[in-house]
Amino acid sequence: MSFGKVYCFGPTFRAEKSKTRRHLAEFWMVEPEVAFAGLDEVMELAEGLVGTIVERVVADYRAELELLGRDMTVLEGLARPFARISYSEAVELLRGERTRELLEGERGECEGRWGELEGLIGQMEADQQTAKKAWQQDKLARQLAEAREELAEVGERLANIPRHLELAENFEWGKDLGGSDETIISRLFEGPVFVHRYPKQAKAFYMKVDGEDERVVRNFDLLAPEGFGEIIGGSQREDDLAALEGRIEQEGLGREAYEWYVDLRRYGSVPHGGFGLGVERTLAWLCGLTHVRETIAFPRMMGKMYP
Repeated sequence: MSFGKVYCFGPTFRAEKSKTRRHLAEFWMVEPEVAFAGLDEVMELAEGLVGTIVERVVADYRAELELLGRDMTVLEGLARPFARISYSEAVELLRGERTRELLEGERGECEGRWGELEGLIGQMEADQQTAKKAWQQDKLARQLAEAREELAEVGERLANIPRHLELAENFEWGKDLGGSDETIISRLFEGPVFVHRYPKQAKAFYMKVDGEDERVVRNFDLLAPEGFGEIIGGSQREDDLAALEGRIEQEGLGREAYEWYVDLRRYGSVPHGGFGLGVERTLAWLCGLTHVRETIAFPRMMGKMYP
């Protein structure tokens, strides 16, 4: 399908090609803006982009993914079209039995793994006391550090489950989805899932209000499966000058700060939409990494001010 011209903004995008690999460098956010495109067309473009990324990464970087210990099942079995649910349907999922079953199942898995790790750590601590060779002690020290780190993560997950369950059961229509909400929803689907048409009070003023339900805007988030959550956020933009000015006033925003943006509508525009793909978030999902900071060249961390 043709959408006319697609404009991408943001830091420099550079593609370098060698005999064996295609390298992408110097970009953090991919932000296409598409003329004469509505919400469905923008979601279709986002789906095609993510699907192509996964296909290319699996084909070209299988060895690297396997080295990272990535379970390839989801990536290899990625099917299109992706699931699409409305925000209202997502709210019902959060409040429903499937979410309770998911979190109760996770509680059981975490409790089981906690017991396994405690036993494993106890055995390794005993082995460390009797190990005579330096290399054996070093190996056990590394394994102990990894096991203790996993134990801490499992403990944190266990502690958070009751809170996540409470938040999901009591989720109120009109709120934006939080990180734990997105994690739950993304774990209820085998592949990526679009959540579309959020309440307008929870989203930016430039998103177009839906003609069939003025409580919501024509926007979407794309959630990666396996609990990785949002990797893309986008919308159809408000192209009507009067409607845009009305939203700015309703939101209580300073008109002067947005005069340049209003001029884009005043002096001519067309129906359009776009989205932003978070490169680090997408990479974290592709590689199956626990923390997104592992995908950032110079992450901000406690006690680390400089690269």
